[in-house]
Amino acid sequence: SRCFDIVALLFTYKYNSASSKKMANARPHAHTIDKRSFWTEFFALYESLPALWDLSNPLYKDRQSKTHGYEMLVMKMREIDPHACREDVLRKINIFRTNYRRECTRIKASNQMGKRYNTSLWYFHMLDFCGAKSFAKSGNVCRIVIRKFW
Repeated sequence: SRCFDIVALLFTYKYNSASSKKMANARPHAHTIDKRSFWTEFFALYESLPALWDLSNPLYKDRQSKTHGYEMLVMKMREIDPHACREDVLRKINIFRTNYRRECTRIKASNQMGKRYNTSLWYFHMLDFCGAKSFAKSGNVCRIVIRKFW
């Protein structure tokens, strides 16, 4: 019983100290509801840099243009996260685009079942430039033509 108490005490100490270290090193959560205006500006800047997302753009294959574009996005991201780097920007973009693709899939699936799906992503239509080629209505069903992103 005494041995069990000591093991439990050590585990509790180790668990609490490890989680407090993680919390001390944790970055502030940059994607919150009150930052909608920031993300709106971020998406507009991202859209203005087709070298980063438009496969048909000749600058898409130019590494220097892409580096310059990501530097601009990093500077923008530093408004809310002073320690932001290129990897942080790439991760955020990937998160947003993944969520966008998932919503497109949900919309397409619900339309095939004859239902109307209302997206809950407040930024969904802001990312139309990098994903949906067109939304063409065909009767009651809305067809979505999606380009490959990567």
